[in-house]
Amino acid sequence: MDTDAFRYMIALAECKSISEAARKLYITQPALTKHLNKLEENLGIGGKLFDRSVTPIKITPAGEIFLEYSRRYIALENEMKERLDEAFHLQKGNVKVASTSRGGWHLGQYMGLFLEQYKDIKLELQDASAQKCEQMIERDEIDIAVYTDPVCSHKIEYVPLIKDKLVIAVPKDYFLLKDKNITGNSLSNPLELEVEELRDPRIRFVLSTKDHSMHLTEQAFFEKNGINPISPMRVDFINTRYSIACGGAGIIMIPLTTANRIEAINSPVFCTVKGRRLVRQVIIAKKKGKSLSVAGEIFWNFIIQQSFGTSSYE
Repeated sequence: MDTDAFRYMIALAECKSISEAARKLYITQPALTKHLNKLEENLGIGGKLFDRSVTPIKITPAGEIFLEYSRRYIALENEMKERLDEAFHLQKGNVKVASTSRGGWHLGQYMGLFLEQYKDIKLELQDASAQKCEQMIERDEIDIAVYTDPVCSHKIEYVPLIKDKLVIAVPKDYFLLKDKNITGNSLSNPLELEVEELRDPRIRFVLSTKDHSMHLTEQAFFEKNGINPISPMRVDFINTRYSIACGGAGIIMIPLTTANRIEAINSPVFCTVKGRRLVRQVIIAKKKGKSLSVAGEIFWNFIIQQSFGTSSYE
């Protein structure tokens, strides 16, 4: 059925005149009469929608029913157009996103595709530590954050995006490796250490500073495994920490992806803990109970959907 028929019906009922309704609809009277005749024929009701033998024309009982549904249809169509228009305009908003170094590395893979698909959404990106990400979410300074667990704030809700495998880098000549077979050692074939070995007070742990995303991961690992580092060395830049491990001064925990990216003259021995999974998660987070803008929801859902299409480990 031609949807213009609903508008024609409403105009005829309001004007009670074919000529007046035709003027209101910006069509000719013969054209409107033709439309009305065709409509009555297509409905197959065996009668008329209007009694045109009287002036002004009078709507019939069948016409009243069709008029009721015509108004419902037009109202529904107008509601749909308003919502579509609203959604289109709201997509033009800004989204404030913070990320750690690891979170930013993950986000970077999808930025080109996102900006191509959603040209009217402006992203405001900033770097921050995991703790700072949570603080900014709590204070409503940002909409979304992408960083690594553990999540410390109870005001945060989050979705895990990917698992980020970790390794322990140990200098080749370190006492911890005495009598160990390190033949064929690599990131994909790490040496297994007993957790008790890592409790040795002689070990110098080279740890991240408290504002680095790895700090919380290190603390969670130590607490879970009963390790109490004695006089650890704290260094901000992960490249420097890795270089210290390669140079023989201590051992570090490092994301596999980071170790794979950093070139070193003297590679360390890569280790894991027997019976334990050295892994953290990259997450996307927002304030619990807070509704994002339409643009924010689009970004949130896009990153989740893209992330679930990647492998568990990067």
